[in-house]
Amino acid sequence: MSDGQVQLSVELPAELRGGVHAEIAAVWHTRDSFTIDFISPFSPTTTDAEGQVTQQAQIVSRVRLPVSVIFKVAQAISENVAIYEQAYGAIGTGGPDHPSAEVD
Repeated sequence: MSDGQVQLSVELPAELRGGVHAEIAAVWHTRDSFTIDFISPFSPTTTDAEGQVTQQAQIVSRVRLPVSVIFKVAQAISENVAIYEQAYGAIGTGGPDHPSAEVD
């Protein structure tokens, strides 16, 4: 007998198996959903005459999530960060290639 839970059978299309690389994530919301834009720079930085540094980048993936699931997504990310740090040490603010200043 079912307890009201739906068992999902999820497939990952071959063209998505490699994923996409993104160095930046921008999060924004409307009343009904949260949107996460994953962004990847594709050019070197340039500096104009006024000293403004710019870099060209593109959104490589946009994910829209209903408000009803955003807390579960945030919780899953938090739990996975904790598991990662238990296995590999503190991530720090710059990611695994840029450890925190507390590294011995």
